[in-house]
Amino acid sequence: MKRYNEMTPEELVALTDEQIRRLIEIEVAFAAIKPVEIPIEPTLEAAGITAGVIGYKIGESVFLDEKDALAVQALPVLKEAYAYNISYSHRWLEPAEHKVEKIAFYRQEDVLRIGAALKENEQRRTAYKDQKRQYEAFLEKTTDISNKIWGAVREAKEALDKIEAAKRAYRKYLELADGDHEIAVKFFRDAFKDEEELIKATLVTEYVENVQIALQLNDSNPEQKGDADGSPKEG
Repeated sequence: MKRYNEMTPEELVALTDEQIRRLIEIEVAFAAIKPVEIPIEPTLEAAGITAGVIGYKIGESVFLDEKDALAVQALPVLKEAYAYNISYSHRWLEPAEHKVEKIAFYRQEDVLRIGAALKENEQRRTAYKDQKRQYEAFLEKTTDISNKIWGAVREAKEALDKIEAAKRAYRKYLELADGDHEIAVKFFRDAFKDEEELIKATLVTEYVENVQIALQLNDSNPEQKGDADGSPKEG
């Protein structure tokens, strides 16, 4: 089992989405995060009652007649006020904003008649809300890990892309230098002087790739291979 921070940039970039998801699960396990299943919203019992009593609410007061509520709304109602950073005891009065709010209420007898079903519904809602909170907390923790791993993959790709761009620049310098690697390296180092790590990574990968190409050519041409390892050619 290999963790994402133990992988090379090449290994990270080569990962499939499924392999990345597995790495996320591995990190979640190392973080000791308890798995939480997606909560299923409960099916509630049909109440069979409707909120048919219309009330007009101002603050904590409710009026059955809208005219009464509007009359109260028109009154110059004041409220207590104080400066919490000065004194809680020294209060004054200031205008209170009070608007009429139209609300539909249930009839008391209807609520009491199906009280058992309503209580069961409330218990289910409460359980669901608790499960939902747990799942949201789980998502928050695991999303942090997911973002970290996807970020590592993205950074690995950006790093490799940067090296590829630098290699193209080096090959251009090599072309301009008529194949003289020493001059090409000088051009390259002067241009990328502020990026020493990129210089090293680029020149190393260029060297490795050139060696691999040479070995492949030798393997495919026995005569060249004989010259390369010093063994005599058959003649």
